[in-house]
Amino acid sequence: MKNVFRWLLVPSLGLLTASSALAQAPANDNFANAITLNGPIVTTMGSNVGATKPFGGPGGGEPSIPGPFPGSFGGASVWWNWTAPANGLVRLFSQQAVIVYSGDSVTSLTNVSDPSRRYYGNLSFVARAGVTYRIAVYSPYVQPFQLFLSAPAA
Repeated sequence: MKNVFRWLLVPSLGLLTASSALAQAPANDNFANAITLNGPIVTTMGSNVGATKPFGGPGGGEPSIPGPFPGSFGGASVWWNWTAPANGLVRLFSQQAVIVYSGDSVTSLTNVSDPSRRYYGNLSFVARAGVTYRIAVYSPYVQPFQLFLSAPAA
């Protein structure tokens, strides 16, 4: 569980108070617990409320996800797996940032999207039939979101 702080400013009383609550981590908070998506057209709801902010790199851990500014790291991430039913262009849309990887373990992931860009809103890549892709959705803004995936059918 992750501790979530909320600040409340009451101007008329000149008070600034903080409250704390434990937020349950989403089921797909970690790479190992990614949720599997099926089909060429998928719409799913997600949330990074309670999710952890990974810091990876050499030696293990989830990959270091780039943040919105050079040299910064992204926010709390959640993960999905999706296997391409056919070769072709895949489009992903979300209100959060999206990165797509190939690879079977967190230490062998390869970014199939352009690593020099931050994909807030949408991303596209060319998929190969039968390949399982790892989709990370992350944001420094902790909130629910929708994820849309559109790909060629088999």
